[in-house]
Amino acid sequence: MARSINMLLMLVGCVILATAVLAEDSVSKKIEMQFFEHDGRDVLVFECMDKELCPAVESTMNTGQGHIYNNKVTATYDPESEQMGTVSGLYFATYPKKVTEVSSVKVGDTSLILRGRWSLDTQGNDLPQQELAIVGGTKGYAGAYGTLKYTKVGSKTWLVQALFYIDLSKVPTQA
Repeated sequence: MARSINMLLMLVGCVILATAVLAEDSVSKKIEMQFFEHDGRDVLVFECMDKELCPAVESTMNTGQGHIYNNKVTATYDPESEQMGTVSGLYFATYPKKVTEVSSVKVGDTSLILRGRWSLDTQGNDLPQQELAIVGGTKGYAGAYGTLKYTKVGSKTWLVQALFYIDLSKVPTQA
C-alpha cells in the first residue's frame, strides 16, 4: 500500500513538472539563423591618455582604445551580394588579447543586442572562432537571449550562426 502511494505521488510530481516545462516552452520561441558578416572599416574614436592606467598590450591595440564599426550582412559568402542588414557596434581593448564588444545586428527594423569578449592571438589578430551573447532585442526580437557563433571563412568574412530564444511575454503587441 505504501509503495502504491509513493508511486502515485511520484507520478503526480512528474505530471506537475511536465506541465511546468510545457508552460515555460509556450512563452518562448526558438530561432536559428545564419548569415555572413563582411568586415568594413573600423574607426578609432577614443583612447586612454594615462599610459600608467592603460598600459600597452602585446597586440595591435592598446588597453583603453575604442573603435566603432558598421559591417555589411548578407545571406551569402559573396560580399557583393544583396545587403540584408548590418552589424554595428563599439569595441575596446580591456585586457591583453581581449576586446570587449557592444554591438547589434540590424535586419529591417528589428535588432538583436550583443555583448561579449572577443579574443585575439599574440599578433593582435582575431581568433578564427568567437562567440557573443544575445542579451536582448527590439520589436519582434524583444526579450531575445542566446548566442551568436562566429567562424572566420575569409580574410574579411565571418559565417555567423545564431541560436536564440524570444521571451514572447516581452514582445510588444501590435495595436
